[in-house]
Amino acid sequence: MKSIILAAALLSFSFPALADKLVGCSVKASKVSTGADKKKMAKISREAAEKAAMAKAGPGMKITETELEVEDGCLVYSVDLKGEGKGKQEILVDAGNGKILAHERAGVKGAVDKVKDKLTPNK
Repeated sequence: MKSIILAAALLSFSFPALADKLVGCSVKASKVSTGADKKKMAKISREAAEKAAMAKAGPGMKITETELEVEDGCLVYSVDLKGEGKGKQEILVDAGNGKILAHERAGVKGAVDKVKDKLTPNK
């Protein structure tokens, strides 16, 4: 029974979707924006977004992919990171001001940590 619960929990924390809606972004965009339009609208560089993501992710993580995209009407850099023994992370960085809008950890360690938090009663 515990293995079924754990398996269900692992599936519920899958990539790439971030469960919560983004709020507080500085650059609004639509899904129909072209790549060129997105680049014109972005106020920070890809490198600046990656630097912000690395600071949030912590040591031992490496960037695997960075994309400028629209999430929930917000223009963001989606930065995917991976670390040996640390699982995967996706960090959404506001393309207007470099603020971290969302941070999702995936993989066995990240999912188990989230399940543990949900199963531990409040004290």
